[in-house]
Amino acid sequence: MALAVSVALAAARLVHIYACENDRGVPGRGQVAWADVAPS
Repeated sequence: MALAVSVALAAARLVHIYACENDRGVPGRGQVAWADVAPS
């Protein structure tokens, strides 16, 4: 949840986000809560 809050707070200043998992793998196969960071 902390990552999602951080992204939301910085959203107006963000231009690019490099998305990878905590183990540098494919998003969705690690421990990052991507549904909270980028809800569909």
